Amino acid sequence: MWENLPFSLTASWVERLKCFQVKVFKEGHSCNLRYRLRIVCTKWVADMYEEKVVENPSMGAVELKNLIKAEYKLNVSESMASRALKAIEEKNQTAFKDQFKKIRNYAEECLQSIPNSTVVIKTVRVVPEQPSVFQRIYVCFGPVKKGFIEGCRKIIGVDGCFLKGQMKGEILSAVGRDANNQMYPIAWAVVEIENTSSWTWFLELLHNDLDVTAPDEWTFISDQQKGLANAITRVFPNSEHRNCARHIHGNWSKAHRGMNLKKLFWQCAKSTCEPQLEANLAELDKADAQAGIDLRKHPFKLWCKAFFKDAVKCDTVENNLSEDFNSTLLKARSKPLIPMLEYIRVATMKRIAKKRKYVLKWPGSFGPIIMKKLNTNILASQGWNVDFNGDDGYEIKKGRGQFKVSLKKRSCSCRRWDLSGIPCAHAICAIYDKGEEAEAYVDHCYSKEMYQKTYSYTLHPINGELLWPRTQHEEILPPLPKKMSGRPKKKRVREQSEARPPSSSQLSRKGRIMTCSLCGGEGHNKKSCSTTAGTVTPSARGRRPRGGRGKRGAIQAEGNQGLVCMSMKLLVKPFWK
Repeated sequence: MWENLPFSLTASWVERLKCFQVKVFKEGHSCNLRYRLRIVCTKWVADMYEEKVVENPSMGAVELKNLIKAEYKLNVSESMASRALKAIEEKNQTAFKDQFKKIRNYAEECLQSIPNSTVVIKTVRVVPEQPSVFQRIYVCFGPVKKGFIEGCRKIIGVDGCFLKGQMKGEILSAVGRDANNQMYPIAWAVVEIENTSSWTWFLELLHNDLDVTAPDEWTFISDQQKGLANAITRVFPNSEHRNCARHIHGNWSKAHRGMNLKKLFWQCAKSTCEPQLEANLAELDKADAQAGIDLRKHPFKLWCKAFFKDAVKCDTVENNLSEDFNSTLLKARSKPLIPMLEYIRVATMKRIAKKRKYVLKWPGSFGPIIMKKLNTNILASQGWNVDFNGDDGYEIKKGRGQFKVSLKKRSCSCRRWDLSGIPCAHAICAIYDKGEEAEAYVDHCYSKEMYQKTYSYTLHPINGELLWPRTQHEEILPPLPKKMSGRPKKKRVREQSEARPPSSSQLSRKGRIMTCSLCGGEGHNKKSCSTTAGTVTPSARGRRPRGGRGKRGAIQAEGNQGLVCMSMKLLVKPFWK
């Protein structure tokens, strides 16, 4: 069969050149294209795509199969792709264990290359005659530490997120705020579990790195992590501990839903003085008395601005910056230990370099985010009347509202200026009445000078693995594997009130009206229908009444089409841009 084909190729090995040399080549190939080759086997796929699979541990067999098809125009079976992924996983299991043998060398390299840094490894000896087992590692680089102390306010967001790869456990992080109200990672740790012990260990090391002498001057904000409240009380006594209001709302809204109640909740959370809070609570009680009772079970000092300290000049009620930092770790959380730590270090190093250039583009003395807030307050100051007492007292009036402002004390009775350090609308009225600029009264913690101090210390590069120092400590074994029940989770559990990302193939069920097939009523199904069986005719049972079906169906279809159009618009252009 092959002799009759016009195409032929002959080649032989040339020892001198260390390659094959084509001796005879006759064109004229007329056979049909075949998308399978014998050399494309499980081993070939594993060797060719090992690096890409390691970079993307969540890659599945179908995704790998499609990738081979796109790159080589070859068809491989899904089972072959699955076997290749398993072979890569088994090979990387050995590399995973080697990570812990090298972790001390990596820590020593960081300490030598980046002065004044802290890298602490905690191990535990499970079996007396065997080496210790890895438990935790804490990292805080010297330049980052110094930048935070010199340029940031004494408010820290703390949070934890779970690991997704072979390495099981949690990443704990401490995130500060720079002069432009953006995140500034301070320290992070990989621990076995999130509890009082691990949080206390992390916060004690952070306490030493920041050289804290007056714990009561510090403020922490968190998402109500397990054991964190006890750890903060123990390590930072008398410090302020805020809880993220969005998580408070997530728990509270499970029993009290609706846009109106959500609006009233946030009015309560953002009340800056107690009379304003009482007025908003009264409005909430009027809308839903039980909702007001349940909300009062959450201590207001943890999530309401009216009870926040004003020393740190930060009025935030959410822990968004810690969650922003967690979002930058999405890829890192699937990596082995050292590549994960390296990902965080390199991301921090590049961020500092980027911010050093960014500040040079500021048109004024304050960052864009701060100026946006100030300009919003300037617009809100229009329409207020000002009465001056001849010294430093100003009365700002409009309708039934009246507030007093002191420019020397940089204070307003509404407490917005006191809490944030940015002049509120009432303060701006007094400032303009005095003939001065509002920017002159923005707190110094937001200035370009403080921003430049924060990012004036660069993170030094480190050597690769071949040049790491060899430590003389005993080797560290990997942590004992923990088999969790159920399918391993890759995504976090979302709150009920939290919006799901839009889908291009499925319309969200949010906002749909449930219709009972027994009585035709809306807002329930036949399982919870209060209609007795005797009051419904057999012909009507199990389906909607014929008279209203077409009309309701038309309305529902029209509504769904509108939602589909809206969803498609969101996919084309996000609504926040």
